[in-house]
Amino acid sequence: MPISKRNRRGLFLLLLLGILVAYMPRILIGYAGEEELEISFEEIVRLEEEIMEHQAIKKVKKKKIREEKFLTPKQAFNPNDYSKKDWMKLGLYEKQAAVVCRFSQKGLSSNEDLENIFVLPKELFNKIKDSTFYPELKQEKPVFEKKVIESVELNSVTREALIDLPGIGAFYADKIISYRENLGGYVSIEQLREIWKFEEYVHLEHLEQFLTVDSRIIERLDLNNSTFEQLKNHPYISYSVANSIVKMRKAHGDYYDLEELLESKLIDRELFEKIRTYLKVEQ
Repeated sequence: MPISKRNRRGLFLLLLLGILVAYMPRILIGYAGEEELEISFEEIVRLEEEIMEHQAIKKVKKKKIREEKFLTPKQAFNPNDYSKKDWMKLGLYEKQAAVVCRFSQKGLSSNEDLENIFVLPKELFNKIKDSTFYPELKQEKPVFEKKVIESVELNSVTREALIDLPGIGAFYADKIISYRENLGGYVSIEQLREIWKFEEYVHLEHLEQFLTVDSRIIERLDLNNSTFEQLKNHPYISYSVANSIVKMRKAHGDYYDLEELLESKLIDRELFEKIRTYLKVEQ
């Protein structure tokens, strides 16, 4: 159905009105322009000063409120004698007062000690610092009884007596006795150096004055009756040397003299002199 001229005119006016409504705000803004806001440097400075003054006043008020929370003691006092309740009366919380009391029990000798207690507020300290006093504590110097160390004989000394020696301790006391049993006894104080890491932790030169050795107490292995196991377990006799001693005994019969050991290719004069002290020949 064709649109009449009147309807076309109405439709056009409606479309034009819609366009005007849509663009009218932009047109009005363009004509109105933007109003510039001008603030001078002096006004900026003044505003900053007002803000800082306001913050300072607020800080002073806050500090004053904190100070008013705490009380000044009515008379001079010794902080070491104050109880938890006494500190709470001055304004501390219960936990704060308990911590201060723990420190005072150890003994406070000055306001510096008191101020160093981390839970004590500075505001309270400033109120009480002129009211404190600290009696002088007379400390008696401890009297130490000089311990007399007696010398010990290495082949008969007990574990407890070794522990009492300077620098030995339980660990090396056990090591000394264990090595004595393995050797059969000590013939020289220098043999202590053969103990594992002994020289790293013990100063033998400081111990020598307390040590003696009685070589008559040595236990010796009988060449003709000792087993291969007994021989090889000695610290100075290796597996191969013990095997050589036993083989020679089986091949040639019982030993009559220790010097016969030098017939073994594994035993030189140096080793022989080292082990002869711990060996014997019984027929």
